Amino acid sequence: MASKITRQSTVRWSPDQIAAPVGTEVVVMSIARGQYYELKGVAGDIWQRLERPIAVGELCDRLSETYEADQAQI
Repeated sequence: MASKITRQSTVRWSPDQIAAPVGTEVVVMSIARGQYYELKGVAGDIWQRLERPIAVGELCDRLSETYEADQAQI
């Protein structure tokens, strides 16, 4: 059974992914699955913030400040 993610959970990039900036986007590739994802705008920003382990609550707080959005929206 998967664990529930809470504000106290710590998250970061998966070591099974390869990511590279391409222009204004971040491209993430899963070697195991042979799939890639383009992360634009806020998604790319979030990915970059996951370079180091961070608590979900802290990540949400920082996003709320950056994008001037309330916690419920984040």
